[in-house]
Amino acid sequence: MKKLKLNLIVMLPMLLVTNCLMSQNTNIPSAFKNYDEYVHERMQEWNIPGMAIAVVKGDSVLFQNNYGYSDVEKKTKVTRHTLFAIGSCTKFFTTTALSILADEKKVDFDAPVIKYYPSLKLKDSVLQQQIIVKDILSHRTGLERGDYIWYGANYSRKEILDRLVYLNTVAPVREAFIYNNMMYSLAGTIIEKQSGLSYETFVTQRVLTPIKMNNTVFDLTAAKSTYALPYSYTNSNFRQLPMPQTKGVEPAGGIWSDLEDMTKWLSFHLSKGKVDTTQIVSANGMNLLKTPVLFTGDRMRADESEYKSYGMGMGFSAYKGNRVMYHTGVAGGYTAHIAFLPEENIGIVILTNTETYTAAMIDNVFDRVLGLEQTDWNTPVINAVKEQWKEDEKSTNEQLLKIKNAEEVKDYAKYMGVYNHAFCKPVAITNKSHKVYLNYNNIEYALATVKENEFMAYDENVFGDITATFSRDAKGNVTGLMLELMGEKLDYKKTEN
Repeated sequence: MKKLKLNLIVMLPMLLVTNCLMSQNTNIPSAFKNYDEYVHERMQEWNIPGMAIAVVKGDSVLFQNNYGYSDVEKKTKVTRHTLFAIGSCTKFFTTTALSILADEKKVDFDAPVIKYYPSLKLKDSVLQQQIIVKDILSHRTGLERGDYIWYGANYSRKEILDRLVYLNTVAPVREAFIYNNMMYSLAGTIIEKQSGLSYETFVTQRVLTPIKMNNTVFDLTAAKSTYALPYSYTNSNFRQLPMPQTKGVEPAGGIWSDLEDMTKWLSFHLSKGKVDTTQIVSANGMNLLKTPVLFTGDRMRADESEYKSYGMGMGFSAYKGNRVMYHTGVAGGYTAHIAFLPEENIGIVILTNTETYTAAMIDNVFDRVLGLEQTDWNTPVINAVKEQWKEDEKSTNEQLLKIKNAEEVKDYAKYMGVYNHAFCKPVAITNKSHKVYLNYNNIEYALATVKENEFMAYDENVFGDITATFSRDAKGNVTGLMLELMGEKLDYKKTEN
């Protein structure tokens, strides 16, 4: 068993490092003359260890730079070849791959999913027949999110798809935006069924290679260069996090890329699906990728623009009257943010090795390239967040102290055993020195006593508070366990002592 631990505690140097790139930065457009200073200030405020930023117009790079460290302890600088996890920005790669198959008449976005994946099983048999490919790509199936099913479980894509039958329907199909990573596992499987190749192979051969994104990978063991380590920031220290887990949901968030490759990705979309003289995705296919599918206007952003709608792997909004396409990706200690101003033929990418707020930096670029007065969207957000940080840090420290000082459980033996769930992996309750431990998805958590039969654990990396409540029969024997995590209540039955 692997006990959860925070492996690295190091201080951030007060002077952030700027790692200037190539020839572009020797002739920076006037709009970006002081952008490095702006980025340094944001990195200090938001406690960002490393970052890479590029702004592209068509196939030309207007601005490109790297900042800070990919490895804080070793002071390894971020370069244009440093790999970052891009999280949910992977979704646009998946929909682009499907567009290639659509051009070849192998996939129809308006066809029922069951046409391409007859094994699909949902609780609602009517919905099972109703949902079309476009529904799963635009998060409008009406199914609950369900991240608690797969995160950390190390399931294959098939194992994840076999568990779709347990998802609850929480809204009518095509009427609500309910983000669901598991639907992209389904989309990746459709690519496999219709292409005869694995999802990763198809995306690599038909998307990445033609665009010359030669450093972009799904598997870090295949990487040609170094990758940034993931960090959180707690108690004035950077703490290295475990690497993010994306097995089974690679089509939703499994890509690792670097700044140089991501500029090529932006240019590819700004060039309407062409690389040099080769059309990778048809003009019609590119138009579909840029078309909103579902209105989501209730999600207001801090900059007063609205996350108005969502398409197939891309969100749509407006900034000061200018149309915007964008997506963020957060993956266990990494944040990626891509954005387009389609009418201006501008694309922006930000990559970081911590989970952070990047919208203000994107909006600042918008103001610069549009020639608008720069609006300070950052200050009101950071002021509010700093107060929340104080509360979160206090709460985290209290939780960890409770666990550290948890009392010995005199009758701990009655809780020991294996507990099974209908569709989540079994959990084990063990003991060490008369203290109770929960093994959940191969990570061991110390449980602090709350009261009889009720314990709590804390995971600052993923789940936050975890509550474990044991149930008993009339004779007092422990028969079950209810885990509360990620906003879900999961019931387990005891099967072994």
